[in-house]
Amino acid sequence: MIIVLNFIIRSALHMIVLYGLWLLISPVIEPAIRQTGKAFDNQVRLRMRKIEIQATRRKKSRFYQHIDDLLYIVKRDYEPGISFIKFVVQTLIVFISIFGVSLLSIGEVPNKVTFNNPFQGGVTIDTSSDKLIVIFPLVLALCLSVVPYLFLRYRYEKRVIKGSYDLLDVVKVLSKHTNFQIDVALTYTANLLPAENVLKRPIELLSNAFANYANEKELQQEVHRFSRTVGTTFAANLASDLLYLEREGGSFLRESLLFLNDAMEQQRSVIMQVKSGIRDAIALGSYGNILVLGIMSASMAFLLKPNVYIQLQFQTKVGLSFITTIFLGIFISFVISTILSRPKLDYH
Repeated sequence: MIIVLNFIIRSALHMIVLYGLWLLISPVIEPAIRQTGKAFDNQVRLRMRKIEIQATRRKKSRFYQHIDDLLYIVKRDYEPGISFIKFVVQTLIVFISIFGVSLLSIGEVPNKVTFNNPFQGGVTIDTSSDKLIVIFPLVLALCLSVVPYLFLRYRYEKRVIKGSYDLLDVVKVLSKHTNFQIDVALTYTANLLPAENVLKRPIELLSNAFANYANEKELQQEVHRFSRTVGTTFAANLASDLLYLEREGGSFLRESLLFLNDAMEQQRSVIMQVKSGIRDAIALGSYGNILVLGIMSASMAFLLKPNVYIQLQFQTKVGLSFITTIFLGIFISFVISTILSRPKLDYH
């Protein structure tokens, strides 16, 4: 136990040092990252525009498209290509840092302890580097390097749900600027949206798309990307109205936005009423199981004595299987309760 704790403390101290070094060098490599990101994004866009593109090349860009779609709504300072390169560089730095730190730290942990005759040699500790196991640092680095993606995915899911409600503010503000061209109206809307609105940056990018698109297909891709990211019927209706107005013209946008605003307000009130009716069930699913587990564990520890309970719970296969199953069930119920506590603002 002491050896494991020593390994964790040494690794944590090494990571602090590496983080400080990253803070020092990040301003230096920032221009290179931005230049590389812009060039990479331009290459991907050129590939996507070619009709005769090969299937193997399309597969290469799927990872970029996936990560870029997540960053699109997560990053407040999102820039096409640049944000993707930053994410990849940060993930590589996490992998290299964890692998290097764990490899160096495990080298300071005894690999072999030999108990000899106390009158001859006593205890011999072997820490030779030629017996180091590289698999453990590699597996640890691979597992922990997935954490940035999981955290990005978690933030994406939260901000998509929030974006379905923030779209109501977008519709309200946009309805006041329908006398301007679409790109100008979207620019005014983005400037007037509060900083905590998750759609502020996507609206800015949508405004740039309407102002600088080369062909109609390119504009459709950007507008559909916005509606696909929000993922609601209201967003699809807004995107359809904007594309139709850009293509055909007319003065119907204000009436359409007011109708959309009324529908979203009505649907939000329905969601609030439903949530108020199931609030107790949601709270029970989120925290009730944890409370019951704590009471049961404390009761068993009181009846069996703490040391006996710990041995039965954590040092037997049956106890470990039960506690693992219980924690997995609690996690699943917490995820379900979180989803039910704030559904998307949509017709369904």
